[in-house]
Amino acid sequence: MKETILEGMGSGKEQTFSAKGEIQQLGRKNQRKASMARDSTKRFLFQETKKKE
Repeated sequence: MKETILEGMGSGKEQTFSAKGEIQQLGRKNQRKASMARDSTKRFLFQETKKKE
């Protein structure tokens, strides 16, 4: 029982590590896209607040 639990923990750690690596790579690739999306969101929110006034 203990061995399987330890194996599960080990594989879990490996999965989270690899997942973080993938997320970091995606982040670098999509930084420009993300900044564009943020700008468009800001513009949208600004327009929405203007409509409310």
